[in-house]
Amino acid sequence: PYYLLLDKWLGEKPQGALPTWLIPLVVSLSGALLLLGTITFWTKRLVRIKTLELAEKNTLLERELEERALIEQKLIESKEQYRIFFEDSHSIMLLIDPNDASIVDANPAACTFYKYSREQLTSMKMWQINRLGEAEVQKRLAKIKNQKQQQFEFTHTLADGQEVPVEVYRT
Repeated sequence: PYYLLLDKWLGEKPQGALPTWLIPLVVSLSGALLLLGTITFWTKRLVRIKTLELAEKNTLLERELEERALIEQKLIESKEQYRIFFEDSHSIMLLIDPNDASIVDANPAACTFYKYSREQLTSMKMWQINRLGEAEVQKRLAKIKNQKQQQFEFTHTLADGQEVPVEVYRT
């Protein structure tokens, strides 16, 4: 009776409760939300996995840095011991590069003995102070490299031209 009266007076029929286009829209939006939810879940999972991997790598890196710090500390201590041993020693010490016979370093006792400054000695080759000459010095250095000989006897020439016998030890 209600609808009949409305139709009689207004001449309009009421429409259905939902428009026909609304159901496909709701289904489409639900599918899109489900897809986005799945993508979000998957992305969170990947982020969690990568975060765990990074945390593990960070832990390894921290350990490595701690080890490096310990090694650096030992190196500093070793360098100090070297300085005390090399620089403060009364023994004559020259560090020689066995590849080209260059004098890499000289302690103060060597500078005093050879009567050269450290800069002069470190710019020289061994055959410049050794009376044997370049070829024989190279041959002896080859023996040192092969560890066939540990001790040598030479005659070295000092800055003032004086020749002195020396014993050389490989360490």
